[in-house]
Amino acid sequence: MADFGDARLLLNFDDDDRSELTHRVDLSPMLAQGGVFEPLREPAIFERVQIGPHGRTLVWKVGVNEDDIVLIRLSFLFCSGNSL
Repeated sequence: MADFGDARLLLNFDDDDRSELTHRVDLSPMLAQGGVFEPLREPAIFERVQIGPHGRTLVWKVGVNEDDIVLIRLSFLFCSGNSL
């Protein structure tokens, strides 16, 4: 597998009903697929991750236009076994 630097995120969840949950996610398998994930291989772009509306997505703005984004649903990450 190609080395994409540190393609891991540390996510902290707090829903006020339970104690805080911390989860590490390794996105390097997704980056290896290329395609829509290609821009995220660039560390400067990967580091610009934001939490999307309602806290359910990770969002990267990868272009000049507002529509140039890469979006990953958090539920996909946890269901697909991409965690460390």
